[in-house]
Amino acid sequence: MKVRYNSQRYCIDFSVPISDPEILDKLAFTLSLEGMREGEISSADTFNDGKQEVISVEFEFPGFKAFDGAKYHCQQNLKDGNIAPHYRGALNHIDPQRIGAAKLRDRALSAK
Repeated sequence: MKVRYNSQRYCIDFSVPISDPEILDKLAFTLSLEGMREGEISSADTFNDGKQEVISVEFEFPGFKAFDGAKYHCQQNLKDGNIAPHYRGALNHIDPQRIGAAKLRDRALSAK
């Protein structure tokens, strides 16, 4: 998963290859930004990066403090685009059966 931070717009964009076997876990991680960090999904769609189809989800934050907290959360809990081992248990609390992640995936896929 690639993560891009836009500090001028207070946005974080996540890109996950559709073929990634952990796509639902990674999308569940992004959902943690909604409840804990005041993030709102501003877009969810797909694109081809030249090699593969990718789901892109962008979260907007109401101000710098929320954005900075979300950025810190990502930096602490993602390592090289993967969910850090110490955070995996939290995913079961955020999205127990990955229903929210599946809905987010389907939303992005239907935006084509």
